[in-house]
Formats: sequence, structure tokens, C-alpha cells
Amino acid sequence: MQTETESNPSITLDEKINNVLQLLTIEEKITLLDRLMNEKRIDKRKTSRIHCFIQVDYSVQGMTYSSFAENISQGGVFIKTKHHVNIGEEVNLTFPVPHEPDAIEVIGKVVRITDQGIGVSFENDDITLVVKLIK
Repeated sequence: MQTETESNPSITLDEKINNVLQLLTIEEKITLLDRLMNEKRIDKRKTSRIHCFIQVDYSVQGMTYSSFAENISQGGVFIKTKHHVNIGEEVNLTFPVPHEPDAIEVIGKVVRITDQGIGVSFENDDITLVVKLIK
């Protein structure tokens, strides 16, 4: 059996979507919105992430912490941490590089906070950083 929107080709896509949304419970709407927002966030990412376990020291709000990067890309890094920071805060990152005399230092900005850690966007996309760190 066809629904009203399937049997009426003159209904616009927006009207079809609205009709479907009206059938959803508030919980289903929230779940759908969360899924759509996560899809858009993934689509916004310029470069793919590389899963890793890399030591990183980071300074924010005048305090320095040591933790591990869980994934990294040309555009940023996700740091596993429980320390409180705010979206938009500047972060100074230091990555020790095995078999290299100097650590890699990068400036970034907090763009995402989860209960697992923080997402930091690098101020300047630097592919050489990623290459050195994943060797």
C-alpha cells in the first residue's frame, strides 16, 4: 500500500520530509538529528584521520599536560584527556618524535570536546607533521 506522499508526485521533497518527521516521536527526532549532525561533521573534515597512539604534551590555560593522541590528520588531532578546556581555546602541542633530536611543536584550537577527550584543529595544515609522527 502506498503512502500519501508516494502516490502524489506533486508533493515536494521538503513536504515529503516534513510528513515523515511528523510521524516520528521526539526521541526518534533527536536520534535522527544526532545522526545527521555526525554525518555533516564527517563530511566537513578535509583529510582522513589516521588512528594512532602518539605521546603529546599540550599547554592550555597556562597548564601543561601529557597524554596520547588517538587519531591525527593533516588538519588536527584528537587527544585523549579528562582535563577541562573550552571550545576555541588555543592549545600549544608538542609531539616528541622517536629518533629525532627535536620535538614537533604546533599551535591549535579546541574545536570539539567529548567525555573521551578534545579535538584540536591545527592552525596551519602541515602534512610533514603527520608524516614524521606516523613513521
